[in-house]
Amino acid sequence: MLKIIILIVIGYVVYKTLFSAKPPINANNKNEKIEEDELVECVNCGIFVSQKEAILTTRGYMCKECYDSIK
Repeated sequence: MLKIIILIVIGYVVYKTLFSAKPPINANNKNEKIEEDELVECVNCGIFVSQKEAILTTRGYMCKECYDSIK
């Protein structure tokens, strides 16, 4: 009877160790999927636009409207 109880306890510990291991909760894991985007200031008009939407020139970042007006 004691052997059965010991086997059950060992089996439970092995089960908990192998199958209940969850990855650590990290707040950054959710943010890794979403690409972060910075706001940059247009060197011509001074408004802030998304870096993805801005156009990088030799003077710095410009919004599309200012870039189109200079062309």
